[in-house]
Amino acid sequence: MRVVREMYETSNRGDFKRTREYFHPDAELIVPESLPDPGRYRGRDELFRWFANWYVTLFESWEVEIRDMSQRGNAVIIEHRLHGKGRGSGADVVMASASVNTVVDGLIVRAQPQMSLEDAVAVAEDEASGI
Repeated sequence: MRVVREMYETSNRGDFKRTREYFHPDAELIVPESLPDPGRYRGRDELFRWFANWYVTLFESWEVEIRDMSQRGNAVIIEHRLHGKGRGSGADVVMASASVNTVVDGLIVRAQPQMSLEDAVAVAEDEASGI
């Protein structure tokens, strides 16, 4: 869980070069239909292109607050809250959501953002059982 926590802290500081290093070069991002630009993205470049589209395009500034973390096998469940300022509107945005990051050999090999903690728990349980 330490790797995941450090990745979020590094991202919140805006050190994206260092943030990339927490992910395996062939890491996979699986975005469900409930989020913008759903699909499977492979590799750091594609993964960070999706994150840039999500965060940089939509928000002037943001911070992801980790509310809770738990683990099922290699899958780390993160309950978080996004605090941001809308790029176009300047409106304050607070959004509760969750994600699952699968860690192998000290690197994140799979990231799966989810709309809810319940969805993240289900994804993590599937990951842990090998589905």
